[in-house]
Amino acid sequence: MKRLQPLSGDFIVTVTRNGKNNVGLARHKVQAKRKTLNINQPIIIYSFTDFDDVLTFCNFATKALTDKKINTDKNSSFYQYLNKYYICLKNISGNTQAVKRFFSLASEFGTCVDSSTLFERKLIEYGTKIISKNAISTLNKKF
Repeated sequence: MKRLQPLSGDFIVTVTRNGKNNVGLARHKVQAKRKTLNINQPIIIYSFTDFDDVLTFCNFATKALTDKKINTDKNSSFYQYLNKYYICLKNISGNTQAVKRFFSLASEFGTCVDSSTLFERKLIEYGTKIISKNAISTLNKKF
């Protein structure tokens, strides 16, 4: 089963079938689970399958960051590992609502990596560091 990230940061609805013939049933149980991202983590990493998605994200993120007081770009780095691209965001600070909106935007283009602190070590050891600081604005300016 493919894991999905919420586009707006609010809800994920997962619908599954049990494999039996459910033709005669009048009601189906639906359970909704709220998945939240802990914005107080020391590092949050987003993965992107396509470089164009990275560039589109950086373009939208730069526009979003100019209006809001969020400290993300100075502490952002960019890696490539196993045919995927990763943006690492460290020590994010700012208005809580603005930070949540920023991560909601990031989820539209990429996927948040579980256990980001451990995965950062893997990126450092095995990945290729392309940009070490100011990755979002650098990518937006260069491409």
